[in-house]
Amino acid sequence: MRIAPGRGRSLGQDAVRRLLRNRAAVIAVVIILVLVVAAILASWIAPYPFTQQNLLVTDQGPGAGHLLGTDALGRDELSRLIYGSRISMSIAVITVAIVLCIGLPVGMLSGYYGGTVDLLLMRLIDVFYSIPFYVLLILLQTYFLAKLPDIHSGPLVVLRDLNSVTGGLVGVFIGLSLFGWLNVARLARGQVLTTKEQDFVLAARAIGARDRRIVWHHLFPNTLAPVIIMAALLVPGFIIAEAGLSFIGLGAQPPVPSWGIMLADGVAAIESYPYQTIFPALAIAITLLSFNFLGDGLRDALDPRMR
Repeated sequence: MRIAPGRGRSLGQDAVRRLLRNRAAVIAVVIILVLVVAAILASWIAPYPFTQQNLLVTDQGPGAGHLLGTDALGRDELSRLIYGSRISMSIAVITVAIVLCIGLPVGMLSGYYGGTVDLLLMRLIDVFYSIPFYVLLILLQTYFLAKLPDIHSGPLVVLRDLNSVTGGLVGVFIGLSLFGWLNVARLARGQVLTTKEQDFVLAARAIGARDRRIVWHHLFPNTLAPVIIMAALLVPGFIIAEAGLSFIGLGAQPPVPSWGIMLADGVAAIESYPYQTIFPALAIAITLLSFNFLGDGLRDALDPRMR
């Protein structure tokens, strides 16, 4: 008897096959991997150091010596774009990791235990939702930029050092993490509320499985897929928030290159040197589209109804 093709594949293998058939998602994955590699190997890939100035070639258009031209200080635009990918990729990786570490446990505990635990956690989330996100983010970042450099003792010294290493972005990481976990927690809670009434969970509870085993072995795997999809779709918002803050001078601090800073510098000379605006704008747009396409591809690939 002939076995139908595809029978016997696991859900994970089936999801990978569906994702690979999605051309837009595959292209998005390739672009994101290129950005990650560029961020990690920026010191070796970039043709020039991002701080190197050459006043003899200021505002020079794209050419052989400088493929994407130079800015008003004679710095190579391509090199600054490559180093700027470090900011965007660190926002994508670090902030999403913090958001998942907070939102996933909170949502699962709220959905599984219900009652008073659910009531308190959901009201806490409602309180956070009532706070103007961008206003608090701007205030937090402004405070950190003004106060952290003057701290020389105490526990905040750690934040000061982190702020220096990240180019002044500690406030952005904290602000995005404070609000990013809310949607993840609500999604995880909804998934747990649905899954915990399924037969396999009820059977595990009937044979005496402990809560920790039920949560880890039954609820967590069934909650992870939609949460991963949401995480991929949250990344564009995080990146655009950092770029917007850098654009108005409250994000990454010079000389650390950021696509938002490059965009702000280019806008000042957009009529005479439009390439200084076009290239960082394209970098931001391509990155955002890549994560959006990846999120859509993951949503289709991880949907068990598509099997």
